Amino acid sequence: MMAAAAAFSLLACAGAVKAQDCAGEATAMQQRLSTMPAEAARREAGVLAQAAAAFADLDNESACRRALAEAQRVIEQPRPPAATAATAPSPAMETPAPAAASAGSGAAAEAPLASAGSRPPPVSTVPEPTAVYFGIGASSLDAAARRAITPLAERAAADGLQVRLRGFTDSTGSRELNLALSRKRVESVAAAFKKAGVPGDRIAMDWEGIDPALPDQSNRSAEKSRRVEIELAR
Repeated sequence: MMAAAAAFSLLACAGAVKAQDCAGEATAMQQRLSTMPAEAARREAGVLAQAAAAFADLDNESACRRALAEAQRVIEQPRPPAATAATAPSPAMETPAPAAASAGSGAAAEAPLASAGSRPPPVSTVPEPTAVYFGIGASSLDAAARRAITPLAERAAADGLQVRLRGFTDSTGSRELNLALSRKRVESVAAAFKKAGVPGDRIAMDWEGIDPALPDQSNRSAEKSRRVEIELAR
């Protein structure tokens, strides 16, 4: 048993070393990107290099290598720039709340009044769905995301609410890498809810990778796509 444990430890150590080697290559690639003339290709390759570094931090050398290979492909064969409409942003590019309204708010308007002479019982509404946003290639919560999540997590813990999370990315990179990135974003938000006291069995997680509603390739649209949607329910 001791020999097997020692062998496993050596293999794990070797894998971590290889992952850190890949992380070094990702850092070197990011430094070289400043010389790329094409802004769109530079941005896309930069996201992939950041994803490679993130995989290396998880000691996942194979995923890191795949991300670096795709970044190299972008450098060698950049995509032609996407045409953007010279019109005002479409409504889809704004930040609307998801279409499904909170069930609690509708129930509040239709709740029957208490009998005359008595006060109506207090109405406990469920917060409407919202979203938190992430930087390019990022999966960690920034200060703004934490401020948005904290009251929702405390409410979910106190009232025994169910939590539904859906993660998305912009269209940079492959489907495989974006699925992994959207999953990491959802897991970061779920960890914040668990830290506030929400049991894991009350948190439903879904990650879809590239946002299917992405209307175009503009910077504003991409920013809105890098998000995790949060919905609380009874």
